[in-house]
Amino acid sequence: MINDADKLRTPEKALVQDEIQKYFSVVNIRTGESRPKTFEDHYARISSFNLNESVPNDIQIHFEVAKNLLLYSWFVHRFISVAELQVYASAEFALRERIGDAAGEKATLRRLLDYAVKHEMIDDSGFSHYVRLRQESAEIEQMLHEIGDGSTMNNEPIDQQEYSRVLVETIPKLRNVFAHGTNSLMPRTFLTFRICCDLINQLFRGIQ
Repeated sequence: MINDADKLRTPEKALVQDEIQKYFSVVNIRTGESRPKTFEDHYARISSFNLNESVPNDIQIHFEVAKNLLLYSWFVHRFISVAELQVYASAEFALRERIGDAAGEKATLRRLLDYAVKHEMIDDSGFSHYVRLRQESAEIEQMLHEIGDGSTMNNEPIDQQEYSRVLVETIPKLRNVFAHGTNSLMPRTFLTFRICCDLINQLFRGIQ
């Protein structure tokens, strides 16, 4: 028998915070202090996912639906899986609009992503979270080198599409998990939104 939390909400409980949300906290990285996450925190994080004006309106609307689904997961936590499927669909919508039939008629999501990478429509520099991780890694490497721990600086040329090629393989697999049905609530939804947002913006950068 399913829990009350997974049943249709009554009018009285439709806009009541989902119990699961009470387990999330906001941590101050500098002080280590934490506090309960609020709806305002939830909204602020979602509102940071913005598509550029160069992205066609139909795709922007599709993406906003995903954001609203994620916003309402505050009240129904299981909406996050629906939101994640919707944002993957937004990315595929953008790929199809940008590439058309150039990757083949009725091309799969993987083929569309592969085409975008090979034709340099997307690269690692356009994924903000990956850029931040590389910067942090470089800073640590520099620090270790300066204190003389015996490490050497890596001066090899950076492959600007290494991460993008990983996404070619992972995005279709993760999308399919949600498209084919799952009861899993995976803790990466906000990262998925960031990746899809950055991907869509790259596809339409420089287009008037």
